[in-house]
Amino acid sequence: MAATSKSRRRLAFGLLGLLMMAALAAWTGSVLFAQQRELLVEVRAEPFVRRIEASGELRSSNSVLVGCPVIPRTWNFTLTSLATEGEEVSEGEPVVSFDTEEQQERLRVRESELETARKELDKARLEEQEKLDRMLLEQVEAQAKKSQTERRLSVPEQLLTHNELAKLRIDLEVASREVELAVERVTTQRENFEAKVAAAERKVSRLESEVEQIRDQIDRMTVPAPRSGFVVHVPNWNGEKPQIGERIWTGRSILELADLAHMEVAAQVDEPDAGYVEVGQTVEVRIDAAPERRFTGRITRLGRLFRAKSYDVPKMIFDAVVAIDDPDPELMRPGMATQLEILVPSDEPLIQVPETAVRQTDQGPVVEVKRADGATETVRVELGERWAGRVVVRNGLKRGDQVITREERTS
Repeated sequence: MAATSKSRRRLAFGLLGLLMMAALAAWTGSVLFAQQRELLVEVRAEPFVRRIEASGELRSSNSVLVGCPVIPRTWNFTLTSLATEGEEVSEGEPVVSFDTEEQQERLRVRESELETARKELDKARLEEQEKLDRMLLEQVEAQAKKSQTERRLSVPEQLLTHNELAKLRIDLEVASREVELAVERVTTQRENFEAKVAAAERKVSRLESEVEQIRDQIDRMTVPAPRSGFVVHVPNWNGEKPQIGERIWTGRSILELADLAHMEVAAQVDEPDAGYVEVGQTVEVRIDAAPERRFTGRITRLGRLFRAKSYDVPKMIFDAVVAIDDPDPELMRPGMATQLEILVPSDEPLIQVPETAVRQTDQGPVVEVKRADGATETVRVELGERWAGRVVVRNGLKRGDQVITREERTS
């Protein structure tokens, strides 16, 4: 009996403890609720802004890299002159030049071949014209012989003997055939004339084009400044800056003409996000060297191909160029690393509410809607994307609904 009594007391104390904890929880909830303020928010339909994270590197939008010219069958160049680093140059002023000995030798050979081809063209015209003139004369003679025979046959037959008449008819047939053959020879010679002259002309034209191309290549071995700017020598992969007399491989940048007043970001967008990115979208830019500063810009160009980020990082990326609206020349330098957020608005307006209006229940997310008669209705909703305290409602609400949201009191 004593054990039973102790068990009952323990059970009673346990129930009492549970009741006290429930009361405390209810009191705490009421206090917290009392510290919240209910607000009515009208449901809006507007574009939802998705934010795409990307990275990039600063560069000047008015700066250009200067390197070796593109010359067919030429893969390395000997540097003969170079603009002084740090000086300001004007557009069109020579900044880099290369040795032209190889191109000069090729030019001499092609000019000699061109001179020979022009002589061959003149010779072909003369020879073929002489052949054509000779055949035209033969055609005229054959026609005259035929006409003479036709006149002899035009007299009355009774004035000719049988044998004379038969012979004239044979002569006319032979003369007619000779005229036909002469016409065929003239036609064939005209075709030969045109073909041989055309072939010679094509050879001359090809050599003239090659000579012009080589001359253009020689001109391009002296590279002018494509725009005004400050000269910065670009080091190679080993950190060495270019020197006079050095052999430079094609594709290597030799110097940069920088304009720090116009800056942009060479951005790299991850492959899964590339489908959302378009020209004209707004971008928020932060520089790693000054993360407290935030700049805005817009996408001006997009790449056309996906590529691996680097040899060591095979992740596929998509290139984009972001023009910065108000750059800071004192802070920004080419090559600085940046972090970006690309703002991508939805194509159509979407129903959105504050996240604080949504409650999670066993049946799923719900919101409380204030009806026109003052009654409150709990409505199940289907949610979409979230950002910056707002959430898209795909189903369950319509524009103009009044939903209840709660915010914490400040005092």
